[in-house]
Amino acid sequence: MEALILLGICCGIIGGIAAAACCANSSVIKYRCRIGNRSYEFDIKRRPNGTFDIYSRNRPPNRRFSNSPAKAHVYSNGKVSVTAGHAPRSLDQAKAIAKHWATGYHSYLSSGVFFNGPARMRV
Repeated sequence: MEALILLGICCGIIGGIAAAACCANSSVIKYRCRIGNRSYEFDIKRRPNGTFDIYSRNRPPNRRFSNSPAKAHVYSNGKVSVTAGHAPRSLDQAKAIAKHWATGYHSYLSSGVFFNGPARMRV
């Protein structure tokens, strides 16, 4: 399935994208993807209002650039920052946002720039 994501996070194409999800019947869905040579792991949690929160549980360390949520698009508790009003309403949207964020964060780690814009993600 392909989802168009319009968020204030990175739009970019980085080779070697592979993704997997498991535990779909759990209250916390585990989602993993690989961007370049780096692995990212997420917990996706459904909220009572039907939207999903995405938490980055395993990501490469950021030692060069700001860890501010305004720059890295992730809070200190691991919650991925999503543009207000654009919280995912389906599991596929949540996976696409997680993968999109990982692509942007991967770029941010090497360049210090987390591009904003739309992207298509296969999940």
